Amino acid sequence: MKKVAVVTGLFGNFEKVHYTDCENSYVVTTSKNKEQTNQIVKQGWNVYFVQEEHTNNLVEASRQSKLVKTLKFLKPEAEYILYIDHKWMIMQEHVDKLISLIEGYPLLAFKNNADVYKEFFNSMCFKRYSVDMSRILTSVKKYEGHNVDMFLTGLMLYDTQHKDFELILKSFNDSLLNDNHLQCQISFPISIKDVSKTLIKNTLGLRHEYPEPAQAGLNF
Repeated sequence: MKKVAVVTGLFGNFEKVHYTDCENSYVVTTSKNKEQTNQIVKQGWNVYFVQEEHTNNLVEASRQSKLVKTLKFLKPEAEYILYIDHKWMIMQEHVDKLISLIEGYPLLAFKNNADVYKEFFNSMCFKRYSVDMSRILTSVKKYEGHNVDMFLTGLMLYDTQHKDFELILKSFNDSLLNDNHLQCQISFPISIKDVSKTLIKNTLGLRHEYPEPAQAGLNF
């Protein structure tokens, strides 16, 4: 079994990734465009093709991308699996530091400084979320009476050997199915509110930027 695997996704109108020096790294995608595949490989990644139809529809592509976060499409054999949004410029030095910080917990993520109500209002700015505001509001109401640690879902390090690893994945996937919307920064935290986790600030020098131009309605 490998020590660690890094997993990201490219769906819809996203086509490019940043360079990585992480050896066991995978881009999960539906696109079999040869030029795109070559670019991914040149940037240091392996390509894993999902047997779903490729779509340029922003909402459907976003749905597909959530299943990379929950390792539904690909769960590599490794002690640790890092899901990371393709806009993060991830290198091995960052991965090593993250592993040193997980400290026996099943999940590590970055803290979200926004509360659930701020996340809800932020959702209105994104087309992929704004189509489901009534469902998202239903998820927000689940927070009433609970003290829930909010975290960002664009970087999640899993300890696959921890007893709660599979429980977390099941909770995330169940929330996608039952809540039936794409705002996982609201649905994921409440789904594992009773599971221990470690949440950190980004003090790693890990940079986040689009590897290609951001276009409203097309890729955000």
